[in-house]
Amino acid sequence: MGSSTTGNIPISSTAVWNQYGFDFTTPAGVNTVMLRMTNNAPGGYGNDLCLDDITFRTIGPKVTTSIDGHTGDTVTMCSGGALQFSSTVESCYASTSYQWEKSIDNGASWSNIPGAVNSTYNASLSSAGAYLYRLTVAGNGNIGNSSCEVVSSIDAITVLQTVSPGIAISGPDQLCAGDPANFTATATNRGTTPQYQWMLNGTPVGSSMPSYTDNAPNNGDQISCILTNYDQCVVNPTTTSNLLSLDVLPIVNHTVSIAASTNNVCGDTLITFTATPDGTGPVSYQWTVNGNPVNDTTITFASRNLRNGDIVAATVAGTSGCSAPGYSNAISMTIYEVPTVWLPADTIIAAHTSIRLSPVVTGPVQSFQWTPAIGLSDPAVSNPVASPLTNTIYSLLVTTPEGCKAFAKEEVDVFYGLSMPSAFTPNGDGVNDIFRVPPSIPTTVQKFLIFNRWGQEVFSATGREGWNGRLNGQDASTGTYVWMIEYYDPITKRKVRMKGTVELVR
Repeated sequence: MGSSTTGNIPISSTAVWNQYGFDFTTPAGVNTVMLRMTNNAPGGYGNDLCLDDITFRTIGPKVTTSIDGHTGDTVTMCSGGALQFSSTVESCYASTSYQWEKSIDNGASWSNIPGAVNSTYNASLSSAGAYLYRLTVAGNGNIGNSSCEVVSSIDAITVLQTVSPGIAISGPDQLCAGDPANFTATATNRGTTPQYQWMLNGTPVGSSMPSYTDNAPNNGDQISCILTNYDQCVVNPTTTSNLLSLDVLPIVNHTVSIAASTNNVCGDTLITFTATPDGTGPVSYQWTVNGNPVNDTTITFASRNLRNGDIVAATVAGTSGCSAPGYSNAISMTIYEVPTVWLPADTIIAAHTSIRLSPVVTGPVQSFQWTPAIGLSDPAVSNPVASPLTNTIYSLLVTTPEGCKAFAKEEVDVFYGLSMPSAFTPNGDGVNDIFRVPPSIPTTVQKFLIFNRWGQEVFSATGREGWNGRLNGQDASTGTYVWMIEYYDPITKRKVRMKGTVELVR
């Protein structure tokens, strides 16, 4: 048991911590302690105190450690090195035992270093990391008993990995003259503040950046980069990259000329343009009309849709290597207007009458030519009078002063009225075998009926169908038959009914 008094604690205007302590020994078999503290001050104004950090430890000598060659307890070093720890232990034990300890988790746990049982310890530090070291001492036979050990302060060692920097650069294998050459450096173990020095043909260029651009490269230029790592623990801090040699290709200037198959032509003419390159290598083509690209990208371009004043040109570009595009001559097209002409599909007139042909024509037409001329008042005017005797197809050819042509036709049918045959001979010889409305008569048959002499209907039809002289699958008897027809008169635009008789002769 033991006791101690602090005496008067000095008064101060600001809080000041004062440390007090004393030694005591517990009797054998006693493992609990009661600590009683008494304030003997008389009390009154200012009689205040605070308590903190009440600790107990084994009594023993003061133990200090040091690192040979270093003044502090914190050392940063490179991997692969060694340190010697020394200690000073105050006189206390009849015989002192030593055990050096190490922590790799910032002091959360400690482990004995095998064989490190002397007052000094040589540590070999081959792996990067953070290490803590301390020395535990006790009287002979008590080492390992935490109740009897005294522990030194801690030495903190930071081990940095020893590295060697490396660098490799990449850039274009080939480039065209006038193009910039971009290079990039890839570094290993470059450090926190690396320095890059680019070299062009052995001369320093560029800034300390991992990339470099040569804006005016020459064929055969040699590029490299020097890397310097200024960090600790670097072996050979300066290293040089691989060497790149530039292959700068010259520019091939292409030329091309074009020619048209024809010019000064009518607008519906197919015109073919052909390009003739200079033969300096394979090229691709781009044709333009009035500066606008067209789909044709081969050596020829063909069109029948060009307009007067259109400008046709072509551009060639190399398909390999380095080349400058070539621009052809420009061809200004003279395209003449193509006329148009329209006529009705067909017209019907009564026999012995006339009709004026009236085409619809556009364009600067110079001449008119109607064929056939038969039945026309004048085949060389735009709107002649037609008086055909039979169904006639009239064709009109119009021509401009430049020779551009257009063509149309109109059929004029002549209607003489319905006239039916008086007899027919259905004997299978191919002549007059069918009794019907003659095909040459331009009319629409709406009803066609045939009766025998007793008024029995033997045939009925619409349209152009006729009677072949058979009834119920058998040849009808020869004799007189009555027919009735309803048809549309194309002249009067009215329905007409006619009756008559026909002789069936075999």
